[in-house]
Amino acid sequence: MLVLGSSCAANLLDLPTGTGPCCLRRAKNEGLLVTVCSRCGQKTLEQLRLADGGVMHSVQHCTNCDTLWQRDANASRNIRLIAAALAYGQEYSVVYNRSPST
Repeated sequence: MLVLGSSCAANLLDLPTGTGPCCLRRAKNEGLLVTVCSRCGQKTLEQLRLADGGVMHSVQHCTNCDTLWQRDANASRNIRLIAAALAYGQEYSVVYNRSPST
């Protein structure tokens, strides 16, 4: 679980302070942070497949914008995008929300 609640955290992210609480609440589904491309915002990431049939779990390829990502680097960029949106009083993209359960 990730919680940012201090002006110190806002300073680390280079976000405005004094505009209300800077708080990144727990994502509805943390797994979505690694499945959404932080460059194009689409759920089009796939694990990199090797020529011998193996899979590199830490490297992902976006089939939409053709970007290669290290999984954790992409997730951290997504966290920053969500934190920035919340700090500026904006809604973050619904692509990070879990699908409603039926």
